Amino acid sequence: MNDKRIIRRIPYMAAALSFLAAAPAFQSCADWTEPESVKLVKADLETLDPELRAQYLQSLRDYRASEHKVMIAKFDNSNSAPSGRAWHIASLPDSVDYVILTEPDNLHPLTVEEMSSIRSERGTATLYEIDCGRFEAEYRAYEEEWAASRPAAGDGATDTPDGTMKTFPEFLSEKMADVFSPYGRYGYDGVHIVYSGKSPLGMTEAVKAEYLAGQEAFFGKILEWRAANPSALVFFEGTPQYLIFEGSEAFLDGARYIVVPSYGAVSYEEFSYNTLAMDNGSIPSGRFVIGVAAISATDPKDLSGTFNGTGEDGAPMTAIKAAANWVNMEDGAFARAGVLVKRASHDYYNPSMTYSNIRGAISLMNPSPLN
Repeated sequence: MNDKRIIRRIPYMAAALSFLAAAPAFQSCADWTEPESVKLVKADLETLDPELRAQYLQSLRDYRASEHKVMIAKFDNSNSAPSGRAWHIASLPDSVDYVILTEPDNLHPLTVEEMSSIRSERGTATLYEIDCGRFEAEYRAYEEEWAASRPAAGDGATDTPDGTMKTFPEFLSEKMADVFSPYGRYGYDGVHIVYSGKSPLGMTEAVKAEYLAGQEAFFGKILEWRAANPSALVFFEGTPQYLIFEGSEAFLDGARYIVVPSYGAVSYEEFSYNTLAMDNGSIPSGRFVIGVAAISATDPKDLSGTFNGTGEDGAPMTAIKAAANWVNMEDGAFARAGVLVKRASHDYYNPSMTYSNIRGAISLMNPSPLN
């Protein structure tokens, strides 16, 4: 990205935007939780200077199309009706490249409207998460319910007078049947696939066969959908080194980014170790994104999002800014594409500036007045 070109085009726009974006931080706590249906930033900027705003938005889209380190915000939208500014995806910093919604379906109309506006105005794409771990948890609940509600046929048996308990691959295949319907219904730009497997080394043939069947049930539907939607974005988060299904290399090759989950990491060495462990030689260069968490705004016992050491200002380092520092430490072992922030909305709350850590990380990776 040519930062000087952007500076020349919008010499005072960034300052105006920073003020407008930070303004909500000075409102009362009650304002953070009140439902609202108004435009958050657009109206203010249009009133300020419509022509300047148009130039700024074009510069944002140019920035998005340029080569730069990406910022991906994983956004918890389980509160279906956005209440307070922190629950609006339009409140995220303009320079966030991608938004991932953790709840794909039953979107509030305001969220759908904001998905459209951040795409058309900022060039920000919205994806939704498909997490195999959720299906695994649902299957365990299904197993427990089955065992509790049906008479046992014998020790270790699954046959009962009511039939046979589904295997995990069968259960997973049913769950995957309708998992892509939100893509077209809400106009998403793609999907974020989360899968954490196990090393097949040491597995018995029977266990490995079931493990493979589970991957085929999960990724088979993904490959079918991908073939029918070649322009859709696909991100992958998890353990690519443990994928053994036929077509896994082609799947990884088609993934825009490979997210390295490092939500409990507290050192740069852990970031590097986690990434090297994933690099099995089949992942194209420049795809690795380090995944970290925002510090929890609700659970003081949750230490994910913290990091060892302090920043230049002497304040405790957060995982978000540490991840940005790590991304800038190119060492030749592998290219570092950017940062993903889980529970990004928790970073909204800051007395000086909303999303201060995410904004700071973007500025560290891509110095520019846009950030």
